[in-house]
Amino acid sequence: PKGLRRYAETRLIGFPEVQELGRAYDREHPNAFEEEVAAGRAADLAVLCYTSGTTGNPKGAMLTHANLLAAVRNLVGIDPIAPGDEYVSFLPCAWIVEQVFGVALAVSEGMIVNFPEEPETVQQNIREIGPQMMLAAPRIWENLLSTVQVKMQDASRVKRTIY
Repeated sequence: PKGLRRYAETRLIGFPEVQELGRAYDREHPNAFEEEVAAGRAADLAVLCYTSGTTGNPKGAMLTHANLLAAVRNLVGIDPIAPGDEYVSFLPCAWIVEQVFGVALAVSEGMIVNFPEEPETVQQNIREIGPQMMLAAPRIWENLLSTVQVKMQDASRVKRTIY
């Protein structure tokens, strides 16, 4: 089984069902989306992320829509994103950078956000998806490098030469 299909939780429903709930709501409230968007302001709070508290008590970082869009503009100015580009989201959703990459950048630029099936399958899922963009903490990159280096020690001489 892939994805959430193997979970027995009754509150979990498939995306087609979520889409149908949205369509039903839209039929009953035809202008709701446009009204909510029109009521929003750039200075409105978009997300509240908490720091880890490593130097004291955790602190809430209040990000506005303008903050998120400024981050998106800066990122796209350096590394353009095309609609349909793939991204694998496996960092904690509470992290500010994951909110920018996995939410704001995806919504703004049409990037496809993928989630690993299990923590143990992240590397396999990354190979399957082939994302155009990756974001990870240094420790994750170190683990990937270590895995490659260990495999290369056991590889044939031809593979080591190519590497």
